[in-house]
Amino acid sequence: MKRVLFYLLFIVVASSCIENLGVFKGRNGDIVIEGVITNEFGPHIVKLATTKEFGAPTDYYLVQGANVTIEDNLGGAIDLENIGEGKYQTPENFRAELGGSYRLRVVLRSGEEFESSFESLNEVPTIDKVYHRIEQRSVLSSSDVLTEESVVVFYADFNNPKGVDNFYRWRYKETYQVLSPLAGQSEGEILQSRGCTMAISHRDCWVDQFDTEFLNIMNDGYYDGLELLGHEVFVTDIDKKFAIGYSANIQLYSLSEQAYEYWAAIEKQAENSGSIFDTSNFQIKGNVSSIDDPEQLVLGYFGVSGVASQRIMLMDYEVPYTHTYVCEANNSGCYPVNCIDCRAYGASSRTTKPDYWK
Repeated sequence: MKRVLFYLLFIVVASSCIENLGVFKGRNGDIVIEGVITNEFGPHIVKLATTKEFGAPTDYYLVQGANVTIEDNLGGAIDLENIGEGKYQTPENFRAELGGSYRLRVVLRSGEEFESSFESLNEVPTIDKVYHRIEQRSVLSSSDVLTEESVVVFYADFNNPKGVDNFYRWRYKETYQVLSPLAGQSEGEILQSRGCTMAISHRDCWVDQFDTEFLNIMNDGYYDGLELLGHEVFVTDIDKKFAIGYSANIQLYSLSEQAYEYWAAIEKQAENSGSIFDTSNFQIKGNVSSIDDPEQLVLGYFGVSGVASQRIMLMDYEVPYTHTYVCEANNSGCYPVNCIDCRAYGASSRTTKPDYWK
């Protein structure tokens, strides 16, 4: 239930501070503006949408045809390109500079104007080391029974700067290799079985998976200036991800205090258990406001972050897991598509081997 709630919040809200919190009304037509720029080269994406009532066919309407601009504190500005589906992107050579401040301006086709507050790029410490351990953890099953299961836990070491209030968010991106066991090595090979002809095009693919199911924010109130050893970043089940080869790109984002408060509010709402002792759901207002009507509810957050990252790679022998492929022909002699074409493993499944892959 918590995971489902977080997905809804992430889609509709995506960011915010905890000032001027509105009442949750489940209404449609509220504008959602969210995006983040970092010290890494782009393109960086800003997304525009409007909310719909709960239970409608989709959770939001995409906003097309807007003029979107990022301005800096020195008077510079860049226009973002409309790439469709409510997405607007910066040029590839654009990145935020340390010490710089930036704000977002949006003008809709209707003429409505929106503007974020200025966000500064704060320094982020280097990640010294990332590593994994296989541990036994208590896991709540679908039948609400606690069981002990083996999981993979990823940790990071880093030094937290002294004398500065620091706020962070951890993120990660997983990539793993998948296999179509009945596919040949040559593209275009044809599999024929009892009258069913199926084109075999790809045997090996790599799938990307993002951290859309949790928040991992922290501040340095208890460890200012200390070296943090063994900070737990995330936990993942042992499954098909580890059958062949696996990689996790672990990222540490610097946050402003306002952005941290926003994500803390999102986290608190996502953790509500649904009991009468929980705080009620509410619309979490971000740092973007309407220029024409400052009282208008605007959802989402425009953030500026420094990013440090480090990649860890694990081969199949490092995690105890053997995948069982179920590739039996049906009555017509046809096999499951994922057994002959690895692109069937999902929309993010690609045939190009990543440059960092061993």
